[in-house]
Amino acid sequence: MAFMAEVAGSTYEYMEDLPPLCPPDYAELKAYDGVWRYVTSYPPVPSDFQSWAAIKEAPPTADPCRWASCSVFLTKDAAYKKLPKMRARHKFLVKIAITAKCGFTHCRDLHIDFWRFKSFKPTVLEVEAI
Repeated sequence: MAFMAEVAGSTYEYMEDLPPLCPPDYAELKAYDGVWRYVTSYPPVPSDFQSWAAIKEAPPTADPCRWASCSVFLTKDAAYKKLPKMRARHKFLVKIAITAKCGFTHCRDLHIDFWRFKSFKPTVLEVEAI
Protein backbone atom coordinates (compact mmCIF):
# COMPACT_ATOMS: atom_id res chain seq x y z
CA MET A 1 0.00 0.00 0.00
CA ALA A 2 1.34 3.46 -0.89
CA PHE A 3 0.81 6.61 1.11
CA MET A 4 0.57 10.09 -0.36
CA ALA A 5 1.95 13.28 1.18
CA GLU A 6 2.53 16.77 -0.09
CA VAL A 7 5.88 18.52 0.31
CA ALA A 8 6.52 22.04 -0.99
CA GLY A 9 3.51 21.86 -3.32
CA SER A 10 4.43 18.48 -4.85
CA THR A 11 2.74 15.18 -4.05
CA TYR A 12 4.86 12.09 -3.36
CA GLU A 13 4.01 8.43 -2.75
CA TYR A 14 5.71 6.99 0.32
CA MET A 15 6.38 3.41 1.34
CA GLU A 16 4.73 4.00 4.73
CA ASP A 17 2.05 6.19 6.22
CA LEU A 18 3.64 9.37 7.58
CA PRO A 19 2.40 11.67 10.34
CA PRO A 20 1.20 15.19 9.47
CA LEU A 21 3.90 17.63 8.31
CA CYS A 22 6.27 14.80 7.58
CA PRO A 23 8.83 14.78 6.08
CA PRO A 24 9.77 18.13 7.62
CA ASP A 25 10.44 21.24 5.56
CA TYR A 26 14.19 20.93 6.10
CA ALA A 27 14.34 17.41 4.55
CA GLU A 28 15.77 17.26 1.06
CA LEU A 29 15.96 15.10 -2.02
CA LYS A 30 19.66 14.26 -1.93
CA ALA A 31 21.88 11.51 -3.30
CA TYR A 32 24.35 9.60 -1.14
CA ASP A 33 27.00 7.35 -2.68
CA GLY A 34 26.65 4.89 0.14
CA VAL A 35 24.86 4.69 3.48
CA TRP A 36 24.76 1.87 5.99
CA ARG A 37 21.71 0.04 7.37
CA TYR A 38 21.30 -2.92 9.73
CA VAL A 39 19.27 -5.74 8.15
CA THR A 40 18.17 -9.20 9.24
CA SER A 41 18.58 -10.96 5.90
CA TYR A 42 20.81 -10.95 2.84
CA PRO A 43 19.79 -10.01 0.33
CA PRO A 44 17.67 -7.51 2.24
CA VAL A 45 13.89 -7.71 2.04
CA PRO A 46 11.50 -4.72 2.15
CA SER A 47 10.80 -5.19 5.87
CA ASP A 48 14.52 -4.58 6.55
CA PHE A 49 13.90 -0.93 5.67
CA GLN A 50 10.77 -0.35 7.74
CA SER A 51 10.66 2.52 10.19
CA TRP A 52 10.04 1.96 13.88
CA ALA A 53 6.55 3.40 13.28
CA ALA A 54 5.73 0.42 11.06
CA ILE A 55 6.77 -1.95 13.84
CA LYS A 56 5.59 -0.42 17.10
CA GLU A 57 4.01 2.63 18.69
CA ALA A 58 6.33 5.52 19.42
CA PRO A 59 7.25 6.34 23.00
CA PRO A 60 5.70 9.60 24.24
CA THR A 61 8.99 11.51 23.96
CA ALA A 62 9.76 10.44 20.37
CA ASP A 63 9.39 12.81 17.43
CA PRO A 64 6.67 11.07 15.35
CA CYS A 65 8.23 12.14 12.06
CA ARG A 66 11.69 10.83 12.93
CA TRP A 67 10.07 7.65 14.31
CA ALA A 68 8.49 7.17 10.85
CA SER A 69 11.85 7.39 9.06
CA CYS A 70 14.25 4.64 8.06
CA SER A 71 17.56 5.15 9.88
CA VAL A 72 20.73 4.92 7.85
CA PHE A 73 24.28 6.05 8.60
CA LEU A 74 26.92 7.88 6.57
CA THR A 75 29.69 5.52 7.66
CA LYS A 76 30.02 1.97 8.90
CA ASP A 77 31.77 3.23 12.04
CA ALA A 78 28.87 5.57 12.78
CA ALA A 79 26.42 2.65 12.54
CA TYR A 80 28.47 0.62 15.02
CA LYS A 81 28.92 3.56 17.41
CA LYS A 82 25.39 4.96 17.30
CA LEU A 83 23.45 1.72 17.58
CA PRO A 84 25.69 -0.93 19.13
CA LYS A 85 22.68 -2.91 20.44
CA MET A 86 21.41 -3.37 16.87
CA ARG A 87 24.18 -5.92 16.31
CA ALA A 88 22.41 -8.31 18.65
CA ARG A 89 19.15 -8.10 16.64
CA HIS A 90 20.49 -8.10 13.08
CA LYS A 91 22.74 -10.36 11.04
CA PHE A 92 24.13 -7.93 8.46
CA LEU A 93 25.18 -4.37 7.87
CA VAL A 94 24.66 -3.34 4.25
CA LYS A 95 25.85 -0.36 2.28
CA ILE A 96 23.28 0.98 -0.18
CA ALA A 97 23.11 3.95 -2.52
CA ILE A 98 20.38 6.55 -2.16
CA THR A 99 19.56 8.71 -5.16
CA ALA A 100 17.54 11.92 -5.13
CA LYS A 101 14.65 9.82 -6.49
CA CYS A 102 14.57 7.44 -3.48
CA GLY A 103 12.99 9.77 -0.93
CA PHE A 104 13.55 12.70 1.38
CA THR A 105 16.46 12.69 3.82
CA HIS A 106 17.80 14.72 6.71
CA CYS A 107 21.35 14.19 7.95
CA ARG A 108 22.33 14.96 11.53
CA ASP A 109 25.60 13.86 13.11
CA LEU A 110 26.32 10.98 10.67
CA HIS A 111 22.73 9.67 11.06
CA ILE A 112 20.21 10.10 8.24
CA ASP A 113 16.45 10.07 8.63
CA PHE A 114 15.17 8.61 5.35
CA TRP A 115 11.50 8.79 4.29
CA ARG A 116 11.34 6.26 1.45
CA PHE A 117 9.28 6.72 -1.68
CA LYS A 118 7.08 3.82 -2.79
CA SER A 119 9.48 3.28 -5.70
CA PHE A 120 12.53 2.71 -3.42
CA LYS A 121 14.41 -0.48 -4.28
CA PRO A 122 17.76 -0.77 -2.47
CA THR A 123 20.89 -1.65 -4.38
CA VAL A 124 23.43 -3.29 -2.08
CA LEU A 125 26.97 -2.07 -2.66
CA GLU A 126 28.63 -3.94 0.23
CA VAL A 127 27.60 -6.37 2.94
CA GLU A 128 29.19 -7.24 6.26
CA ALA A 129 28.10 -10.15 8.42
CA ILE A 130 27.77 -9.11 12.05
